[in-house]
Amino acid sequence: MDGNNTEISTSDNASITEPGTYTLIASIDNCDIVKQFEVSILDTFKVPNVITVNGDGINDQWVIPNSYSNRADVNVIIYNGQGEEVLNEFEYKNNWPQTSTAFTKQNMVFYYKIRNANEVLKQGTITVIR
Repeated sequence: MDGNNTEISTSDNASITEPGTYTLIASIDNCDIVKQFEVSILDTFKVPNVITVNGDGINDQWVIPNSYSNRADVNVIIYNGQGEEVLNEFEYKNNWPQTSTAFTKQNMVFYYKIRNANEVLKQGTITVIR
């Protein structure tokens, strides 16, 4: 069962895709074994500081950890070298730069801030190699 006491499976296995508290009930004859466990998302990578927008499909966009992307309470802001905002959005979809973005130099440096309502969570640079 999930945290809302909704049964998610009646078989001997289940797929869990959302973090939360779950309860496992195993019934053997007239005996029930009940165990509760916590599921959390573990980000195994850091915010990247280099992307290569060469169109090969590898590292062409700035992909950040799940703890920051696709979240309504997290604001991602990217600035160009002159300090002008080039991206400012909540629920960042890991899709910067867009295909229409023009890079006028070989190795351009951008600056980012990832913040919530109270504080800056991460900040740094992104070097765009084309």
